[in-house]
Amino acid sequence: MSHVDYINNQRNDITFDVMDNAKIVNNILSEWESKLDIENCSLLKYYTNFKKVNQILLSQ
Repeated sequence: MSHVDYINNQRNDITFDVMDNAKIVNNILSEWESKLDIENCSLLKYYTNFKKVNQILLSQ
């Protein structure tokens, strides 16, 4: 295996790990969405931003 092949394989492994993690996080966020207190604006803002980033990851 060449160095280029090795690097590409490593990159693919990392991409799959990120995607798997994004799917897991997305499931957790969906569960939390129903439990969030709307009055807690900072938590809601954090959640919304995090979900946006996660959706971008999932759309790759």
